[in-house]
Amino acid sequence: MREQVSHYILREAFERLIEGTQSDLDFTREANDDHQRGPAFSIVAEQSDKMLEALRLKQEIHKKAEALLSCTTATLPKTYRAWEIFFTKTVSPLPSMLARLSEILLAVASQTPPWMDEQRRTILKAIEKTNAYFSDFYKQNVARWQGQDEDCPTMVQDIPGLLKRKRNVPDHRDVRYLLMDGMRWDLWGEIKTRFFGKKGQYFRIVREGGLWAHYPTDTPTQMEQFDQELARMFPHIPLTRPRRWSSLSKSLLACFRTKTRPTW
Repeated sequence: MREQVSHYILREAFERLIEGTQSDLDFTREANDDHQRGPAFSIVAEQSDKMLEALRLKQEIHKKAEALLSCTTATLPKTYRAWEIFFTKTVSPLPSMLARLSEILLAVASQTPPWMDEQRRTILKAIEKTNAYFSDFYKQNVARWQGQDEDCPTMVQDIPGLLKRKRNVPDHRDVRYLLMDGMRWDLWGEIKTRFFGKKGQYFRIVREGGLWAHYPTDTPTQMEQFDQELARMFPHIPLTRPRRWSSLSKSLLACFRTKTRPTW
């Protein structure tokens, strides 16, 4: 009975907070670790953890949305480095965070707050506008980058060179490439956490960052650039591609199933 009352009080407080406009509250408490106190308490504790995650997401969404919506033509990034930071820190996470918040609200049987649908539309409209500015920036600079300008972003043909410098390290002598084409930055963050993060004894993240496409940005063009540089860097190593998914790819798909989410 006490657990039921606690759940109702908790839910009412949560719905008031999630529907309100205040976004400077402290939700830094660690996830509940008292699940051993009984089945009923475990259910309340699990719901509490999800509600805390939802409130944290609400705060982060508001912060990133403010950063995105405050940008003007004059304040948008002017260099590829600045675009990478703006994209990975502000733009890319927003659609996934909104989707995750919706999932949590559904899990705790809570209604979507009025502000959320409106903010989603506003955010996606702002992303679409930002995408147009980025497209102009990319078209103005891609020819110079493809001409191997000294100051250019990391592109697909740079990958073999980055890995070659690590081949003398013992655990890099045997190299397997797992190429996940068209990887969104927000999706990579989820895979990194849910798959690689749980298998630390097998994997470690050596380097991560943005990868810029050649023009045209279709897959055959990128693979042609990659294959040419791979053959140049490792002329004595035959390039083979398995016809079927590797066991690692199957494991990735099995552990991470997600609906298609809007992205930039």
